[in-house]
Formats: sequence, structure tokens, C-alpha cells
Amino acid sequence: MPSEISSLEMYRDITILWGDIKRNMATGNLAVNRDLFEIMLLNFLKGGYFERVMEVINYIKGHNMYIDK
Repeated sequence: MPSEISSLEMYRDITILWGDIKRNMATGNLAVNRDLFEIMLLNFLKGGYFERVMEVINYIKGHNMYIDK
């Protein structure tokens, strides 16, 4: 779903989606996935949401994943 939203350049909606993703990860209702993190990271970079970029990077590091983009 984030990739469809990003193709429309709806970056503000992606930040709202990121809040939902973080909430669901915190409660254990969502399994983390490196691909999801990468999509979010690239979209935040394109949209200029650099504070969110750092949040995603911290989540990636916190889950012992690596970034290959």
C-alpha cells in the first residue's frame, strides 16, 4: 500500500500511515519487514520528511536489519 500512495506523491498521507505502523508494531499486531522500512524510508526522503527518515533508520537499527538502498 505505501508504494501505491508514493506513486501519487501523497507524502503527508504516508506520515499518517507511519504513525499507524509504529502503533501496531508497538502492540505486536504487525510483524516488521525490511521491505516496508525501505519503502517508508525512500518515501520520506522524496517528501523531505527528514525527521521521519531518522525515525525509520532507528527502527531499522533497533530490529537489527540493514539498509541496502
